[in-house]
Amino acid sequence: MPTGTVESYLITEGTGRIRDDDGDVLFVHHDDIEGNHMTLQHGDRVEYRIAVVDGQHKAIDVRRL
Repeated sequence: MPTGTVESYLITEGTGRIRDDDGDVLFVHHDDIEGNHMTLQHGDRVEYRIAVVDGQHKAIDVRRL
């Protein structure tokens, strides 16, 4: 699975961005975060799968490392 670092996450909107280890940025939505707490924090290391939605790369099945 690809890995990356949370670049930003807005709890009020439930959306954020993950920068992958190659430097690309992916969108993330709280519905795609696994675990008890469906939030992320800046700097969290995560692994995920990639989906393309409306031409945009999106992180799904996101899990903290």
